[in-house]
Amino acid sequence: MDFLIQDKVLIQYNGPGGDIVISDEVDRIGRNCFARHPSLISVTLPKGVTAVEDCAFYGCDRLTRLLIPEAAPTIAPNALEFCGGLRRVTAPRLSADRFGTLFVKNCAAMGFLSDPDLYTAPEAVESYRRHILVYPRMMLPRIFAEDLDNGLSVYALHNAITADNFESHYLEPALAAHAVRCTAFLLDLKGKMFPDLPQPNWNLH
Repeated sequence: MDFLIQDKVLIQYNGPGGDIVISDEVDRIGRNCFARHPSLISVTLPKGVTAVEDCAFYGCDRLTRLLIPEAAPTIAPNALEFCGGLRRVTAPRLSADRFGTLFVKNCAAMGFLSDPDLYTAPEAVESYRRHILVYPRMMLPRIFAEDLDNGLSVYALHNAITADNFESHYLEPALAAHAVRCTAFLLDLKGKMFPDLPQPNWNLH
């Protein structure tokens, strides 16, 4: 049996890993239930889940994505501890401050940028925009790596992109990352806001 469930609590997962979807009969993700699983890639939580308990995904270093599509559970601060491979947490009903560590908050912000149309709660949207603005040194490399031009629109909207930092903080890193959409966004922004800046010497391929 892959899933050991008692009183609507997922006590233990014994399956092979990969991409898994947890049954809607589960109400809570129990302590340590996925801990140190060697092959977990992505997990979709059920729509009625109310809590993700301590160390639920502790040490799942191959876990890359957590999806919480319809629920707003309580997330234990250490629920995703030592999940170094985590790249994205998609949680439209949760704001950034509901996650315990800065690393997981960054992953949740990437979830927001990757699927912005899923996020309709104003409080959640504002929390991720604020997080992106506060931590540009952490967020910008990830935005360029995944070529998410809507992430740059957050900086433009809040006037964080200036003539002084346009090239060094934005355009040059975007070109170095071969982020075509981000570069196109920035060149369009340059034409509108910084027309006197010199044209870049790089060619896009």
